[in-house]
Amino acid sequence: MMAWLTSNITIDPIMKTWSRWIKTIILCVLSVAILLCILLLARSNTFERKIGRWIDSNCSTSSEVCILDIKDITSFEWDQMFVLNEGFEVEDIEKIVGVRPPSSDFSKRKILFEKEGAIVLYEELSSSLEDYVKYQVFFDIPTGKKYEVYTTETAVFIATKGERGYGPFYGLQRTENK
Repeated sequence: MMAWLTSNITIDPIMKTWSRWIKTIILCVLSVAILLCILLLARSNTFERKIGRWIDSNCSTSSEVCILDIKDITSFEWDQMFVLNEGFEVEDIEKIVGVRPPSSDFSKRKILFEKEGAIVLYEELSSSLEDYVKYQVFFDIPTGKKYEVYTTETAVFIATKGERGYGPFYGLQRTENK
């Protein structure tokens, strides 16, 4: 009987250690899962996805012309919207916009909204040199230019949707009357 009592005493600290390890592992797995959910939610809430969701909800696939006024989907005030293709450093953007952005990944596209000399929204968007990225919005930046500036009056577009194997993509072509 004494041997059982002695062995029980030595097993108890081992069980406590295993219990702590299991709790730590479960906590780590839950933390990673929560972080992934936050990252996926943040990615799906970009302004580019907002444009795509608007087109999905408001534009039929028929030959009907679908007009998107960017003012209608912004929840903030702005004077100018800058759409920049890949290839811009922070200094380049500062020269174009007149305001220094918080960062600039050379390989990403950017959407920047400015109001009275301050940035009110700045997003860097994924890109691919080979093809488009799922849910990508193509703005009508003229050939030879790397960016386009729109005002609240000129940011009115004919919206279209396309589909390929990887998923949908969207096109925004400036209307002629703006």
